[in-house]
Amino acid sequence: MHKSKKVMDYIESLDGKIEIVFLPPYAPDLNPDELVWNQMRNVGASKKPLKKGESLMNRAILDLESIKRNKKLVKSFFEEAAVSFAAA
Repeated sequence: MHKSKKVMDYIESLDGKIEIVFLPPYAPDLNPDELVWNQMRNVGASKKPLKKGESLMNRAILDLESIKRNKKLVKSFFEEAAVSFAAA
């Protein structure tokens, strides 16, 4: 998180419209992004062989776009107990 005076002043100017949650420097279990990467590892590009001439980067992008379109799946990431603070 950016702790510069400029950022902190901006947050204060919002009069409580945004809440800052301080996390430990390394806490992947508290990061909803890690649930996305877990999804990618379990059902994404790593589980399906690439077709001849297919790019891993293109496959990863397609898999991420598929997750993005699946609102129910994305919502489920924030319903995990460890990251529920991020859904508030």
